[in-house]
Amino acid sequence: MILTILIFIVILGLLVFVHELGHFLVAKRSGVRVDEFGFGFPPRIFGIQQIVVEKIEKISEERKDTNLRVESYDLASGEQTVSEIETEQKQEIERITQTKKWCFFWGNKPKQQEGEIQRDETVYSINAIPLGGFVKIYGEEGEGINSSRSFASKKAGQKMKILFAGVIMNFILAVFLFSLGNVIGLPSAIDENQIDQFPGARLQIVAVSQGSPAVSAGLQAGDFVVALKNSDGKVIQDIKKPSDFQAFVDNEKGKQIFVAVQRGNSTVDISVIPRSNPPSGQGPLGVELATVAKISLPWYKAIWEGFMTTINLVWLLLVVLFQVVKNLIVSGRAGVDVVGPVGIYTLTNQAATMGFIYLLQLTAILSINLAVINAFPFPALDGGRVLFLMIEKIKGSPVNIKTQNLIHSIGFVLLILLMVAITYRDVVRFF
Repeated sequence: MILTILIFIVILGLLVFVHELGHFLVAKRSGVRVDEFGFGFPPRIFGIQQIVVEKIEKISEERKDTNLRVESYDLASGEQTVSEIETEQKQEIERITQTKKWCFFWGNKPKQQEGEIQRDETVYSINAIPLGGFVKIYGEEGEGINSSRSFASKKAGQKMKILFAGVIMNFILAVFLFSLGNVIGLPSAIDENQIDQFPGARLQIVAVSQGSPAVSAGLQAGDFVVALKNSDGKVIQDIKKPSDFQAFVDNEKGKQIFVAVQRGNSTVDISVIPRSNPPSGQGPLGVELATVAKISLPWYKAIWEGFMTTINLVWLLLVVLFQVVKNLIVSGRAGVDVVGPVGIYTLTNQAATMGFIYLLQLTAILSINLAVINAFPFPALDGGRVLFLMIEKIKGSPVNIKTQNLIHSIGFVLLILLMVAITYRDVVRFF
């Protein structure tokens, strides 16, 4: 359990950190002042900041003076002999220099000290709650409208780039993780006729229907089928084809069978009775099966496949999100399962038991979810802020900052309430 919690924190921290890193990099590039870029959430443990210090140095300066002296003078001819005399003088002068240095501090940022002429550079902090990160951009609340380094003073196009940078970074992270998975070897469904080409192919349960015998018995998505045994003691081992599994179960409807599955590093024997009259679209057990093999690609193909996988999942998520909004408007119900932090923790636990490559896939999918949801034009989200900028472009002037802040605050409260409701539902379902 402790290992799962640590993995959950690392995954969630990575997703939020990468998202905020996007805002940070584009804000810096746009000339906007970033007050703080923190890993984790306050209270702050420690931070570092680059400061400019004014230093007064005393240096010695040598100065040479040349004087002319008449040695002799001839009255008759008017000729004179002149000699040069050089004198050296040393004097101390004060020189003011400015140097940059990194300042380390615990807790709150110290006040500007004597000799420091600038302390408004970014604070890079490590904070106590390790769930992601945050970025504080000067001018986000409308302050500093007359300052060139304020977010509020930038054009609408520049603001949109800064706001959407987090979404783009989550998209890039998903492409990278899927590409890495393709190089290592991602579990992929293959046709039964291709089994001979992949010696390591295995039969896997990829989905379990709610309310089915499989759920009651304890079968889970991700389980690998090792063997089957019927009520007469007949055993089938090394089963790899979904059609063989289905044929076996069809012959045992209404009878007790035993399914041996590999879950993580352990093998579990599960007793279950297939239904004689299953609902439409479900089989006797209520499981969806696939023959799965690890397929590794060369790096140049892996990147392309990683990109296409990300694009396809973004499109799929947009379609699902549209359906959710539509169902909520029409019937008041989402129509699909939505999970919050507790649900994600459960998925993380399942992926951790299955192996590193599954954690890689889960992280990539969650990164896409974070990107799409943040791009949604809802107050308090990045997409909601961009919506106000689009209104500004259309009407030719910005929406009143107090009105924006009020709407974003209401949106934030609604999101918190939604998260509490989803978490409550996850907890009830979990226990």
